[in-house]
Amino acid sequence: MSGQKDNIPRSQTPPAYTTLSARGLVAPNFPAYRTKSVTPAVQNVAWSCDARRLATCGLERHVRLWSPEKNLDERSTTALSGGFTSPVNAVAWNPTHPDLLCASGRQDKKMCFFDVRQKNPTQTLSVSGDIAKLEYSPDGQMLLALERPENDEKNDGITFFHLRQRVPDKESKAKSEWAQGSRKKLGSTHHAVFNHSGDIVFSAGGDGMVTMFDVNTLNVYQKTGCHVRSCYTLDFDPRGKYLATGGADAIVNLYDVSEWICIRTITTAESTVLSVAFSYDGEYLASGCDNYIDLTATETGQHIHRVQVPGTPTSLAWHPTQHSALAAAGERNVKGTGWLSLFGP
Repeated sequence: MSGQKDNIPRSQTPPAYTTLSARGLVAPNFPAYRTKSVTPAVQNVAWSCDARRLATCGLERHVRLWSPEKNLDERSTTALSGGFTSPVNAVAWNPTHPDLLCASGRQDKKMCFFDVRQKNPTQTLSVSGDIAKLEYSPDGQMLLALERPENDEKNDGITFFHLRQRVPDKESKAKSEWAQGSRKKLGSTHHAVFNHSGDIVFSAGGDGMVTMFDVNTLNVYQKTGCHVRSCYTLDFDPRGKYLATGGADAIVNLYDVSEWICIRTITTAESTVLSVAFSYDGEYLASGCDNYIDLTATETGQHIHRVQVPGTPTSLAWHPTQHSALAAAGERNVKGTGWLSLFGP
């Protein structure tokens, strides 16, 4: 009887020099890994830069901190309360400091900055729109907020918050650490990330396009059609070589950043690709679809393993320094419920 793997399309034989063995690398034994899942009200997950903590948010009115090396017991977690009155839908760690993070609540229309060594926020910032996602620049000096007004995707946009401290002017004696920058209107947008130098933002559009624009001038460099339907997610290879995109056409595209050409199309998915994430060394790519995560070798496009999870993984986060832990979170088939999974040895 054929197994589930037999139904997965096989990629062509890769050039010998791109294989792991040819480059002197040993692949982790992913099939021997196991998945630990819990069912808190979680829909988004992110690792701190030192990998000591996982931050999650979703249907709760606070950010929850986990210590995966110890356990995944919800009773051992720490809750950060920012006075949210509605679910916290976005969270992001500062990539240069393991204790600093930002979170936002869509309905509360505010952002809270935390030092996780204390439970209350160090700063609260009111915003005019509903923030769907947060993303720090690589140097931690800027924060990207993807605004998605309720039932009005045509007015999706990105606002930048500069995290350098401003000198108070004559009219105001109060110091401000967060200065709001310009807003870029993009239309229907599902995801946005900085490039490695932090001067260009790539956004995934509902029209299947990826748009590149300058952070300072907000001028559009280029728009590229990546998917025949909506493009939902994208991620940069930590080595700076590739950009991965996933969309409603059940395809993951891999672009060579230096020449901006699609060098590989991964077609193992059987449903919409809602999340993609590279491993810390860029050697492996995880893509989240309905109730499973596919692991692929970046340089060869070969399918390695399929991880079964409790629901649709809308958020993926690899361990910052190891292959030993892939965190995933999302919504179950039953609306209003969430889950958190950790895949590792």
